[in-house]
Amino acid sequence: MTERRGEGSDAAAPILTREEAVRRFGGSDGGTVVFTNGVFDLLHPGHVHCLERAASLGDRLVVGVNGDSSARRVKGAGRPVQPAADRAALVASLRPVDAVTVFDEETPLELIRALVPDVLVKGDDYREAEVVGADEVKAAGGMVELVSRLEGRSTSRLLRRAAEAVEQGDGGDAEGTSPGAQQRESSGARGGVEVELHPELRPAEPGDPVPDGREVLVATRSPHKLEEIRELLSDSRYEVVSLQELGEEERAEEEGIERFDSFEENALAKARYFHERTGRFTMADDSGLCVDALDGGPGVHTKRFAPEQLARRWGRDEANNRYLLEKLHGVTEDERTARYRCAIAAYDGSRCRIWTGTVEGRIARDPRGTGGFGYDPLFIVPEHGKTFAELPAEVKNSMSHRARALEEVRRWFHEL
Repeated sequence: MTERRGEGSDAAAPILTREEAVRRFGGSDGGTVVFTNGVFDLLHPGHVHCLERAASLGDRLVVGVNGDSSARRVKGAGRPVQPAADRAALVASLRPVDAVTVFDEETPLELIRALVPDVLVKGDDYREAEVVGADEVKAAGGMVELVSRLEGRSTSRLLRRAAEAVEQGDGGDAEGTSPGAQQRESSGARGGVEVELHPELRPAEPGDPVPDGREVLVATRSPHKLEEIRELLSDSRYEVVSLQELGEEERAEEEGIERFDSFEENALAKARYFHERTGRFTMADDSGLCVDALDGGPGVHTKRFAPEQLARRWGRDEANNRYLLEKLHGVTEDERTARYRCAIAAYDGSRCRIWTGTVEGRIARDPRGTGGFGYDPLFIVPEHGKTFAELPAEVKNSMSHRARALEEVRRWFHEL
């Protein structure tokens, strides 16, 4: 059996390629190999606690670290705040860790299949059925362990505190401002926001898109969202036209439109797709719920947060709400802070503009109210002390994340 690094050496654990990790730890030599994974964006005592617990379950601990593109897909825009090489080096310096390997896929499933560890470890905020690779490890005779977390310790909380510290200080310069603070500063800009776009989404020309008439196609399949947008833009001089009114039936390919790492990119991808399909000046949005205790999740995965089997059993909205409450089981009131975020994009075939809106709140312990849709029964608005689902529609529509973004759109329309 290979001696545990921490018992005989102060040197950092090796950072291995997948192939090297499999060669070194994939075979059985009498030792128990433990595997866990994470983004490890800002190391904190909660990470160290979980890694120590994981190491205690076997002879050698191998840690998978999400690569940069993987971390962006999992955590959303603005993450990670440190590159993969730095994150891997920090994890490798911890005494419980015997090896580190970086993976670029969204999940470590392929790494787990190649390594076939004896013990697979995740935090107890997961259920065993949700742990990626659990079936593969158990099929090979291994086991899955869910270890306790340190309450109140999370990367998102550290980032939020850092952003608050910057805002309460002198504001700093661009390099000293956290990604979250930069987003809040730009979200209220009347002329839209500047965002870094995926190369395939970059517009062909600079400047504002121009409506080609008095109609604007709002590209959404959600009747709730369409109704809200229509109401909020009812006093503009442009008429909202829906996909249904144009006879545009839903196609299977639409499922793959929103595949990017940020709300802004997904909104623009949708606007581009439906402009190319209809030839119309198109507006589209992407929005979601970002919960601090879940490191900003579900984020861009808001719509399909709950596993499919739960959605088939209860329906998508109820499944998502139940799943969110399960994820937040045991989380204190102070740690249940969250925000709804919305990005709206307009596209005319060669130019685009993007607006954003945010509303802060916290997650209730039980659903409340019968109005709204999605996570509205759980999202408490502090200034009202009620969930979105408890508020009259006109009140919610006047202050929602979508309303705040659409107010900037409405102003822009009036200035055209």
